Amino acid sequence: GRPYICHEYGMYQGSLPDLAANERLTGVILPSAGMEAQAKWVQEHALGEVYPAVLMNSQLVLEIHRKHSLEKARLSGTIDGYNYWLITDFPGGVEGDMWAYGVLDQFWQPGKQALPENVSKVNSPTVLLLDAGLGDRCIRADQPGTFRIKVSHFGTDPIQAGTLTWRLLSGTKVWAEGRQSGINAGTGDLKEIAAIKLDALPLERAELLELVVELRDTASGYTNSWPIWAFPHASLGRKETIACQTQLAGSLADYDFIRTFDPAQPPDILIAAELDGDAQQYVRAGGKVILLAKNDALAGQASFPLFNYGDTQGAGSGTIIERGGLMDVFPHRGFCEEQFLNLMQTGTGIDMDVLPRGLRPEVWGIRAKREQPGSYNVSLTRRAMLFTGKLGKGKVLICTFDLPKALSEKRPEADYLFQLLLDYAVSGKLEPETEIEGILKSE
Repeated sequence: GRPYICHEYGMYQGSLPDLAANERLTGVILPSAGMEAQAKWVQEHALGEVYPAVLMNSQLVLEIHRKHSLEKARLSGTIDGYNYWLITDFPGGVEGDMWAYGVLDQFWQPGKQALPENVSKVNSPTVLLLDAGLGDRCIRADQPGTFRIKVSHFGTDPIQAGTLTWRLLSGTKVWAEGRQSGINAGTGDLKEIAAIKLDALPLERAELLELVVELRDTASGYTNSWPIWAFPHASLGRKETIACQTQLAGSLADYDFIRTFDPAQPPDILIAAELDGDAQQYVRAGGKVILLAKNDALAGQASFPLFNYGDTQGAGSGTIIERGGLMDVFPHRGFCEEQFLNLMQTGTGIDMDVLPRGLRPEVWGIRAKREQPGSYNVSLTRRAMLFTGKLGKGKVLICTFDLPKALSEKRPEADYLFQLLLDYAVSGKLEPETEIEGILKSE
C-alpha cells in the first residue's frame, strides 16, 4: 500500500562537460580543477573546433537516454512516480566536477538539446509508449513486424472513444499508416491500445525512419514518436575467397561463403579477432584483414559504450561519424545513437594517443571517465572505433564494435555493417596510407 517512487533513476547517464562554462564561472562558483584540466586537454589535443560538435552529440545521446528511462518507468506498471533529477546541471564542488545531467545548464539557461516539446511529451500526465526498447528499434526492412503501443494515463478525466493514428515516415514520405478507434482508458491505467503491423518495406538501402503516433478524444490529444532503423538484407554472394579465424566461426556461421583460415591457403580477405602470428604473417605478405578486434587485442584498447554506466557518474561520451567514407551507406546523423547500442555497449575503442599522428578514424569519440575509484573528477580520452592502416605490405580495416556478439544475436544492424565492411574491403577502396605497427601489443 505504499507508493514506489524512483530516485536517481537512469543509471547516472550524463553528457560531456560544457567547457565553455569555465569562462562564465567568475563569481561565487569558480571552475573546478577537473574542468580546468579538461579544457587544457582539449587545447593540447587541438580539439577546440570539433569539441562543440562532440559535446552536442553527447547531449543528444543524453536526451535519447532520458526519454527512454522515463518511458521505461511508465511501462513498468509498478512505479507510482519519480522525482526529476536533474532539472539543471550540478555545478562543480564537493562532489567533484560539474555533473551534466540537466535539462538546463548550471546557469538555469536552455541551449542544450533538451527541447521543451520533447521533455513535455515524457513528463505529461498521459504518455504514449512503445513496447520496443532501445536495442529493438533496428528492424529487418524486408520482413513484416509488429510494434505495440501502450498508454500510461494519469489525467484527471478518463479517455473515452479515443482514436489512435500512426505513420511511419522518412522525411515527408509516408511508408505506412493506420488508425484505430474506440480507445478507452481510466485514470491510472497502463494498457495496450494498438498493435501496429508493418509489412515488408521496399527499401534499397538502410534508412532512419520515424514512427509517429497520436491519440485524440473529444477533450485532449497526445503524441509521441521514436526513431526506427530499417535494414534490408544484404547480398550473401561473394566471388572472393574469404576466411575467418577459428574463434569467429560461430559468430559468422550464417555466412556460408566464409571458410576457416588456413595459413597454407591464403584467402583474398581474412576476418580476424586478433593479429596473432599467422594473421600477421598473412597481412605483412600483402593480405587484406578485417580486424573485428576482440577486447584487449590491441594497445590502448578499452571500453567505449554508447551509454556510460558504473564508472562515469555525471559524465558521458560523444561520437563523430566522419562523412565521405564507408559509413556513408550506413544510416546515421553524424554520431552513434540507438542503431549502435548493440554494437557499442560491449564494444571498445583504441586510445587515439596510441595511433600514428595524422591517422583519421571514420568513427571516433571522446569519453569522460572517473580518474580513480571513489573520485568524482573525470578525465577525457579520445578513442577510435573504425579506421584503416598498413601493416607491412598488407592492409587492415579495424573495427572495435562488438560485431561478433551482435552477429551471433542476428541483429540486422550488425549484418548490414558487416556486409559494408566486406564490400569496402573487396572494392579496391581499402588503400590506407598510415603504418599502424604501434598499435600491436608487445609480446
